[in-house]
Amino acid sequence: MISRWCTFFLIAILMLAAALRFYQALAAPTEYIEQHEFIPAAESISWSHLPIREYQHPSFPAYVIRLSKCLFGPISFGHQMLPYRGLSVLFGVGTVYLMYLIGARWWGPPAGLVAAGLLAVSNYHVAVTGLAIDLGIDLFFVALAMWSFSRFLGQAERRRAARWLLLTGLITGVAFLCKEIAVLLPPIYFLACCLVPSLRCWLRRWELYAAAGLFLLVILPDLLLGGSAGAVRPEYTTAVNHLSKITGLGFSDQPLLFYFGDLFVYFQIPHLNVFTEMPFQWVPLSLILWAGVLFAAVLRRKDALTVFLLAMFALIFVFFSVIRTTSIEVNGVMTDPVNWYWVDRTILPATLLAGLMIQRVVARLLRRMGFSAEGG
Repeated sequence: MISRWCTFFLIAILMLAAALRFYQALAAPTEYIEQHEFIPAAESISWSHLPIREYQHPSFPAYVIRLSKCLFGPISFGHQMLPYRGLSVLFGVGTVYLMYLIGARWWGPPAGLVAAGLLAVSNYHVAVTGLAIDLGIDLFFVALAMWSFSRFLGQAERRRAARWLLLTGLITGVAFLCKEIAVLLPPIYFLACCLVPSLRCWLRRWELYAAAGLFLLVILPDLLLGGSAGAVRPEYTTAVNHLSKITGLGFSDQPLLFYFGDLFVYFQIPHLNVFTEMPFQWVPLSLILWAGVLFAAVLRRKDALTVFLLAMFALIFVFFSVIRTTSIEVNGVMTDPVNWYWVDRTILPATLLAGLMIQRVVARLLRRMGFSAEGG
């Protein structure tokens, strides 16, 4: 009976996630970055022009958008933007489902359902997955890499767990081809292996370093050929250019804007927002996510997945909180100095940890009320 109810709620959550994102895809006006960056990049793809990089980032999302046009073009019902946005919507729903898979496998279906439900209604995630841009596609592959690494964590005592580790390296490379920030993920995997005693033996195994090699192999064309492979426009920005934007160490409030930007606006706290196309995360949802992170941090007994998720949230959030960045000129065009959405991938570990928190709290309340884990 419980299994049937979990299946019912999972289908309902996925349907809600799809409805919100398809509505966004149908109702949202054409954004500047769609019209002037991602759609032109997608339309430029042909057998004689297979760009490795476009404008500011690797061009893999452009290929996804071009594929979306092929798949959704015949069923667009005359809507101009749906063909370009359709696959991003499906990737968004897929990300919600991955949150369920990770949480349910480690902590039970209720935790997975809560995590999936939280991401399903996230206004930021709905916004980015309803547009033909790179952010929703990037988050899908980051979530897919997290799922693969979680499978490795669950089977780390077995030799065959190496296949999940190798798959993680491969998927992380694809995530990099969506957005270079994925370069932070391999150090997080390594840190998790250092922090979890049962995983330290993998530091001496060749498979861990083979996974790192797979990651480098996937991103190598972008690193070596990105600047010479025919960008859509000449003012492309390479990965090295992005690194040169870091000028030193110092506090940045940009990561806080992602979660609490509406409070900055409401209380008229001075801040910089150069990415006004997307909304800040809802403050009530942000409070739930942060409560989940803090709850997991104070747990005395932490499983391997919890350690990994905490490391992922902390490393990414802290990294962008302590670096100073500036705008640089690349081929006559000034790049953005800093953007609050650079920490958007922290929403994924925070969502899972919030699912764990709510599952634990509800289970404890039910036990105090005399209900067993199997039912009342």
